[in-house]
Amino acid sequence: MHPTLTTLTLLATALSYATAQVAPNTQSCVATDHGAFASYGVNIGITWADGAGCDSVYNELSGNTANGITNWQCEADANGNTQLYFNAPVDEGGDLNSALENQYPTVEGGV
Repeated sequence: MHPTLTTLTLLATALSYATAQVAPNTQSCVATDHGAFASYGVNIGITWADGAGCDSVYNELSGNTANGITNWQCEADANGNTQLYFNAPVDEGGDLNSALENQYPTVEGGV
């Protein structure tokens, strides 16, 4: 199966969010509204630790939204901190914030 143009466009959009560097225990989030869904890029000032927490974060985000999330990526940023990319239905911001607060209780709001 070959990726569609929409999938490639969304991936390119998500990858463009990776530029924000954050201080330890803070976060930065960029979202783009695409109509029915939004693409998110979240940089978290917590060490990525080879993805040790990625499954738990994914499960919390998916379980906390009405229709789950898609295009999930969890990786290290240039400083070794956690970088998340995903799509979620629009108007899920409060639920997404709650899920991230549960997973990263020591992280303050960032830039």
